Amino acid sequence: MTSTAAATGIVDIHAHYYPPAWTRLVREQGLRYGARYAEGPQGPLVHVEGEILSGPITPEFVDLDLRLAAMDLQGVQWQALSLTQPMACFDDADFSEAIARTFHKQGATVAISGRQAAKLEALARDLGERVHVCPCDLANRAEVQKLVETAVKAMKLGAFDFLT
Repeated sequence: MTSTAAATGIVDIHAHYYPPAWTRLVREQGLRYGARYAEGPQGPLVHVEGEILSGPITPEFVDLDLRLAAMDLQGVQWQALSLTQPMACFDDADFSEAIARTFHKQGATVAISGRQAAKLEALARDLGERVHVCPCDLANRAEVQKLVETAVKAMKLGAFDFLT
């Protein structure tokens, strides 16, 4: 462990959070957009056509008090929480907006992107604080690569390296 790591604790840079409102949204509306929700023996499972399976979604992914207790047991001081599929950049604009609204309502700061800047600005005005508009053609690889930098700057997150 480096001296910086010793001073700051362990940072988990890949963790997911599934607020109950997101689970409900996927369960109720996901199927028409290709996101299948099912109860599994160890917790809910979500499968998106052509994507990997998410789950089982155990209580630590839903209950923040349980999450914090698990982090304490593992010695993790900080987690960067992110969405999993279906994400707010899903193929359907209405479903993507519903996902973004769901996470925002749960207290998340969101960066929203897409080709229709006016629609993004309208959504940002409607949501109020904790929203950053980052227009991008998600079908254009060069724009998507720049999107990460744009979102990091807009959200004042500092420097990040992403490996995919």
